[in-house]
Amino acid sequence: MDRQRLSSIAHTHHPIAAPVSGVSINRLLRRADRRPAARILDIGCGEGAWALQALTHCPDGHADGVDLNPYALERFAQAAESRGLADRITPHERDAQTYVADGDHDLVLCVGSTHAARALAREHREQWLRGYRNVLGFVTLVLRRA
Repeated sequence: MDRQRLSSIAHTHHPIAAPVSGVSINRLLRRADRRPAARILDIGCGEGAWALQALTHCPDGHADGVDLNPYALERFAQAAESRGLADRITPHERDAQTYVADGDHDLVLCVGSTHAARALAREHREQWLRGYRNVLGFVTLVLRRA
């Protein structure tokens, strides 16, 4: 059995594998300078729990989720469908280091995905994040661009 399948099975009843609670994430999301139609990027999204939560704060927003695990992304799509949000997400099955966004994002999440954050070399991360208004996760803080 492949590693992603094992991870997907292991997280069946607890889809969020993160070092912070939902309460903390919601507190940070409320502090973010979000727009109703924000574009959200979740790096290492897994089953998309945080991206879907961010969409509750952005009623007309759209979330891109990047992850290597096809099983987790399938659950992300299913969860979005069950919440009536299927048309507001785009799962991307690829390594965060090779992901190229098709435009700007208003909010970037990388919560509990140190493997995804590590994949972005420091120089690449700075270039890649230039222009983003809010980044939530690399140091688990909301950062506002000056």
